[in-house]
Amino acid sequence: MCPGTATYTINNIPGATYFWRIAGGSTLASTTNSANVTWTTPGTYSLLVSASGSCGAASAIDTLVVTVINSIQPDSVQSMLRPNGAINQQLPLTLSWMPASQTFYTFDLYVWRADLAQPGTPYAANLTTVNYTLPVNSGLSTNQPYKWMVVSHNGSCTQINTGPIQQFTLIPLPDLVVQNVQAPTTAFSGQTITINGQ
Repeated sequence: MCPGTATYTINNIPGATYFWRIAGGSTLASTTNSANVTWTTPGTYSLLVSASGSCGAASAIDTLVVTVINSIQPDSVQSMLRPNGAINQQLPLTLSWMPASQTFYTFDLYVWRADLAQPGTPYAANLTTVNYTLPVNSGLSTNQPYKWMVVSHNGSCTQINTGPIQQFTLIPLPDLVVQNVQAPTTAFSGQTITINGQ
């Protein structure tokens, strides 16, 4: 888990008093079947709990091993491709980036029309690769500029780092106009016809 406060609960025994402690460390204040622990330092810990009541000796000790990981803000991505300001891009379009270090990150990719506000929801989330291909059926429009950005996540922790915003423009559709169409005025089923145009 990441540094922070977590609540731990075990089955309640009516009338029992609970004794919570961290092996080799402090005793917790709670005497109920639930306890809050604030983890501040990365490492591996054993959380211990036992119960006692008016009927006899304390119960066996239950142990939970807790691993607290380092929560360091990840680096921003770099070397983003397509380059900023790229024009005449075609779908499918592969966007790629490089993390600044070799630490394992996950990534959220945001893509949005340049004339609109950045969305709150990523186009693709929790990516474990350093590229993503926008498919032909992505919903993006031709002859339209788009902005894109990659957000780095530090493993399972909530630390993030927002990368730079870059822009690309999709290629316009060909401006094809057909004039002077020539075709027979009538035809019947199974007949081969010829259509000419300029």
